[in-house]
Amino acid sequence: MLILSTLAISGCSSTKDINITTKSLEKVPLTLPPVDKINLDKIDWIIVTEKNFKEVFADLDKKNFDPVIFGLSDRGYESLSVNTAKIKQLVEQQRLIIIAYEEYYKKTNDSIDEFNKEEEKPQEQEETLVGKIKSIF
Repeated sequence: MLILSTLAISGCSSTKDINITTKSLEKVPLTLPPVDKINLDKIDWIIVTEKNFKEVFADLDKKNFDPVIFGLSDRGYESLSVNTAKIKQLVEQQRLIIIAYEEYYKKTNDSIDEFNKEEEKPQEQEETLVGKIKSIF
C-alpha cells in the first residue's frame, strides 16, 4: 500500500504547470459622420382665390415673375402638412437610433477598458490539487 501511494504521489509531481496567456480586447472604432445642418430657403406663400386672382397676377407681372401658380386645394395643403410631420417624425426616430448606437458603443468601450485593466493586473494562481499534494510532502 505504501508503494502504491508513493507511486501515485510521485506520478502527480511530474505534471506540468499550464501557462495561460490572455490578450486584450480590441476596440472597434465607431465612425459616424457629423450630421449636416439644414438651411432651408424661404418660401413665400400667396393665397389665390376667385376674388384676388387678377391682383395676384398683376403683382407677379409687376415683380417680373412668371405668372405661374402651383396650387393646392385645402385638402392638398392638409396632406402636405401631414407628410411634413411624418418626415419630421422619421428624422427624430433616426436621431434617437443614432444616439442609442453611440451610447451602446460608449458602454462597450468602457467595458472593454475595464476588462483590459483587469487583465493587466497579475493574476493570482489558484491552488490546485497537485499543488496541495506537493505542499504536504
